[in-house]
Amino acid sequence: MFRKNRRMLTAMALAVCTAFTAACSSGAGTAAPETTKEAQTQAPSETEKEAAPGAESEAAAAPEGQRHSLTMASGTNGGVFYMLAAAYSQLIPSVNPNMTINVEASAGTNENLALLSSYEADVSFANPGDALSAYEGKREFEGKAATNLRAVMSGNMNYFHVMTLEDSPIKTLEDIKGRKVSVGPTGAPYIMPEIIEAATGFVVNEDYTGEWMSHDQAAEALINGDIDAICATNAIPSSAYSSLTAAHPDVVFISLTEQEINNVTTKHPQSYVPTVIKAGAYSTIKEDTPTVGLRVLMFTNDQVDEDAIYQLTKAIMENTEAAEAIYAPAADYCLETQKESIDSYPLPIHPGAEKYYREAGLIQ
Repeated sequence: MFRKNRRMLTAMALAVCTAFTAACSSGAGTAAPETTKEAQTQAPSETEKEAAPGAESEAAAAPEGQRHSLTMASGTNGGVFYMLAAAYSQLIPSVNPNMTINVEASAGTNENLALLSSYEADVSFANPGDALSAYEGKREFEGKAATNLRAVMSGNMNYFHVMTLEDSPIKTLEDIKGRKVSVGPTGAPYIMPEIIEAATGFVVNEDYTGEWMSHDQAAEALINGDIDAICATNAIPSSAYSSLTAAHPDVVFISLTEQEINNVTTKHPQSYVPTVIKAGAYSTIKEDTPTVGLRVLMFTNDQVDEDAIYQLTKAIMENTEAAEAIYAPAADYCLETQKESIDSYPLPIHPGAEKYYREAGLIQ
């Protein structure tokens, strides 16, 4: 189904296995299927079938059926989309030998939506507010509304992180005024400025200087003194920030005030909810840190085969524990999450996902 080879990650899973040491609830399995052109047409190897720890043993004897090769756009190094894509590229072929997941690197949410809407990728992850903006033809989608986007499932909560160093004068979010701040990857250019402006009224590049960089780049820039603070949305644990705090015990997390949280959730009630980064989530967090969060969704487009999305949804929904063993935030890609959120998907649901949810009793 992949129309155009772009930045395909042939060695991605190998790199991610290292990151899993900090981020996962248990060790990852073997490397994900190769994302070469040949890999899209060949069956997964026996090694790949065993890649996902905890996968159901009878999967290897799955009955013959339609074969599907899907391209999954990921995100930047150290981010939740990157880790999820790597996890599912291992899990899904191990529980459904008729399906191959090829991972394509991306800059994040907005590029993922662009890849899906232009039929250059088949499935990916995005934040709900950005997906709705694309569907309605807003921001960079003005004049070219991505009405071909479809929802597949709701998943993990992304938490708004605010980090700086212990000796920094930044003690509250408002203290970023006049400072240089990482505001997330280039492929997700709106989320952090949107949260910051809603919380404080500060406008990016007017009240503070925004630097768009990957999570790993932001962590390095903070330690090198190239930026004063990091603002990011990510799952917990984030591999980039777990590694950062483990190596640098002087990294501190800034809480949002009750008023700032209320400002964000009042201005964007469909996107953000009050939440807390729990004490111990990172090695330097000693007490609960109030913040806001948003729930990530998986999306596709209207040209992806119905059976392919049905099989993808089934593989994920029925093997949640195996996915969680590879990457902990995958635990939220489960039927319980769909029960709570299926009525609030921001876009129309894909027929393949709808078919599975009807069978599961979530849709009448």
